[in-house]
Amino acid sequence: MGFFSLIFGLFQAYHPKKPMTPAEIAAERDRQLKMVTRGYQNKKSEEILIAASRIFALADDDYSVSHSPSMISATRRWSMYLVLSAAFGTDNWQVTAIPDGNNVRVTAQHSSQGSAVTPMFMSNTAGASYVVPNQTPALMPNMSTNESLYELFFARLDYLLGLRTDWLTCKDAKKIIRPD
Repeated sequence: MGFFSLIFGLFQAYHPKKPMTPAEIAAERDRQLKMVTRGYQNKKSEEILIAASRIFALADDDYSVSHSPSMISATRRWSMYLVLSAAFGTDNWQVTAIPDGNNVRVTAQHSSQGSAVTPMFMSNTAGASYVVPNQTPALMPNMSTNESLYELFFARLDYLLGLRTDWLTCKDAKKIIRPD
């Protein structure tokens, strides 16, 4: 009986999700656009992009920031070394600031891409054993859809633009971070 329970559990865990209806797709699109977009009145695009660049400089000196007229891109490489394996990847942010009359529409998008290396034990026909690294392929990056990540970014941007009186510390940010 236990074997069939295991098989049934695995089937449920890997069974594809039911496709979203057009109304559900539209609602998710609306949620994501609201999550990554803010409007700022009486601010200049340049001022906003410089403040956004400062967020990454203050957060971690490992970020590399590239500037263009209406956008910044921030990239940080990361790695984790574990006892018998390692993981590595990149975090990527794109922040755009587009003037719209007396308003500037700001869009922030985060994506992350990662890969892992684990040992794979091998032996040959002569009985010799050895270890070779086994690397997982890097996954195609998708935009992060965790609202709390963007809440943190925009709270810090608001502070640097003088629209908020308190800097959201890492300790305080942990209180608003919610898993997907």
